[in-house]
Amino acid sequence: MTREDSARKARRLLWEGRVAVHRVEPGRVVASVKGDSAAIYSVQLYAGVWSCSCPARSACSHARAVMLVTVPTPWAVQPELLALIGGQS
Repeated sequence: MTREDSARKARRLLWEGRVAVHRVEPGRVVASVKGDSAAIYSVQLYAGVWSCSCPARSACSHARAVMLVTVPTPWAVQPELLALIGGQS
């Protein structure tokens, strides 16, 4: 069995409904993610830095899962939404 990489695991966590986004503001995100061990991890974006309370030392699947639903990609954002979040239209 091959080990699941963090990007694939992030998508699975989303698919399984384990991501709860509590707050999204310009430059700030607060969320929680239920890990495979049933532990709840706190994920935050503050001052441009993502953090997670899990023990991983690099970009973890928990933070990646939150990024997938909170960080807009240019091709997916409608101009009206982009203006609301402070982007260029």
